[in-house]
Amino acid sequence: MPVANFSANATTVNAGSSVQFTDLSTNTPTAWSWSFGGGTPSTSTVKNPAVVYNTPGTYSVSLNSKQCSGFNTKTQTAYITVLQPAVTINMKNGTETSCTGTLYDDGGPSANYANNKAYTLVIQPSGATSISMNFSQWAAENNYDFMKIYNGTSVSAPLLGSWSGTSPGTVTANSGAMTLRFTTTVL
Repeated sequence: MPVANFSANATTVNAGSSVQFTDLSTNTPTAWSWSFGGGTPSTSTVKNPAVVYNTPGTYSVSLNSKQCSGFNTKTQTAYITVLQPAVTINMKNGTETSCTGTLYDDGGPSANYANNKAYTLVIQPSGATSISMNFSQWAAENNYDFMKIYNGTSVSAPLLGSWSGTSPGTVTANSGAMTLRFTTTVL
């Protein structure tokens, strides 16, 4: 009799992503019956199916491995976690309410930022009590281009710091809102 077992190439994905499942059942099963809560397709009889998850949430996966001598089922509850899709935010004047995302300068992910600009971006997700931002890349012109970050909804809020040539690293605003003021000048 087979002993059902499986793995996935990822157990936490963004909505709209595909997960590749691999049958790891022992004793040479000859048929498979999968069930994917929240997935498309929701069932499969393929040995190693790919499943797309479009809706954020946490989902179970079940595999029934069969052969002529019997069958065995394995269920993993809360196995796949689907997150909101990643949000791309370009520096701008305005308010951003997303809880997660990647912030770029006004040039976006593939271009440089413009000179002689001044942007004020408020990050204020609904219900947030604190906001943390990790600057994983930083290339502002030292003593010419500046990022000031405030703990609140405006540049009148307490200043958390001012950066130019060095990266801010991780900055946390404990007010539930963070204001970014990015200014650039011509060399």
